[in-house]
Amino acid sequence: GSSGGFGSGGGGGGDGRIAFFVPQKQIGMVIGRQGATIKSLRDQFGVQVHIDRETESDMGLEVVITGDQSSCQSCQRRINEMLANDPRSGGSSFGGGGDFGGRGS
Repeated sequence: GSSGGFGSGGGGGGDGRIAFFVPQKQIGMVIGRQGATIKSLRDQFGVQVHIDRETESDMGLEVVITGDQSSCQSCQRRINEMLANDPRSGGSSFGGGGDFGGRGS
């Protein structure tokens, strides 16, 4: 009996909500071809991923993830990894970065 599930009251409790901005030129990576990427994110993490095209700002478009809190965080991490690996992001990767090089510690 593997009853060791984490977190009581699973069932996709919609208690988590994460909102962050993705640069306009990278939003297509999150959505994917005909929505394929965003759909697989929803399936993989069991969360809702909504791109709010109304709140467009200098920072880009707001992406809102709702669902189980830990799932939301995992999903956001995955998106950040995707964006970090984007060859088009050039040197403008805001929000940290800086772990290239530095192997000689």
